Amino acid sequence: MERKSIAEQILNVFKMVMKDDNFSTDFDEDITGGLDSIGFVTLVVELENEFDIEFDDEDFELSKMKSVNQITDLVIKYLN
Repeated sequence: MERKSIAEQILNVFKMVMKDDNFSTDFDEDITGGLDSIGFVTLVVELENEFDIEFDDEDFELSKMKSVNQITDLVIKYLN
């Protein structure tokens, strides 16, 4: 799976979690401003379901998932 495709899927999951179909972002922009703790956990669970992966506890941190690109890097790590 290509990086760009993964990033677009992540963005779609984020839009679903935020319930905002019009959300757009630069892939390096901090996307966590609108997330509370429940939203963050929901995002992680949806990403795990979308990509059939399970994040390790060490990666289950908001600081490691602030942008689409950071999340893409993590997803690729778990897909490989």
